[in-house]
Amino acid sequence: LTGNHFGPADFLPGNIFNSQTQEGDDSALAWTLGVRWQIDSRWSLGAVVREAPSFDFRAVFTNGPASDSPGTVEADLGGRGDFRIPDVRGIGVAFHPFDELVIAFDWDRVEYSDMSDELLNLLRVGRGERRLFRAEDADELHLGLEYQWLRARWPVSFRLGGWYDHDHRIRYL
Repeated sequence: LTGNHFGPADFLPGNIFNSQTQEGDDSALAWTLGVRWQIDSRWSLGAVVREAPSFDFRAVFTNGPASDSPGTVEADLGGRGDFRIPDVRGIGVAFHPFDELVIAFDWDRVEYSDMSDELLNLLRVGRGERRLFRAEDADELHLGLEYQWLRARWPVSFRLGGWYDHDHRIRYL
C-alpha cells in the first residue's frame, strides 16, 4: 500500500516530515603552482600544488507538515557555512617512446578532509556532533595516453586515460 513500510513512497506535500535547503552565490580565486623537469628527450617529471577556494552558503532545516511543529526552522541545524573544495598535491612522470605518443602517470594526494572542516550540520541524528562527520584524505592514481597525429594538415590529438577515484563521501562515524 502507498506510504506503508514496504509500499511505494507517498510524495504528497502533507507527508513531508522536514526539508533541508542550501543556497549560495559566491566566487573566489584560487592558485595552482606546477613545475616540470625535462630529464631528456623522452622523460619528464612534474609536481603540482593546488590550494582550492571555499564558497559561502546558507542552509536551513525546516519542519514539514508531517512533523510535530510544521513550518518551524531548527535554529541549531543549518546556518551560514563554507563549502570547501579539497586541496591537491601531486607528482607525475611522462614518457615519450616516440614523438607522436606520450604516456603519463601521476599520483595526487587529495585532501578530502577539507570538506568536513567547519562542516554545517543539517541532520538531527548528528545534532551537536559535527566532529563525527568525516571525509578521509585519499590517493588518486591517473594513467593516460596521448597520440598526436602531427603529419596532418591540421594536427589532431587523441587521448585516453583512467584513474582510481577513492570513495570520498562524508561519513558520520
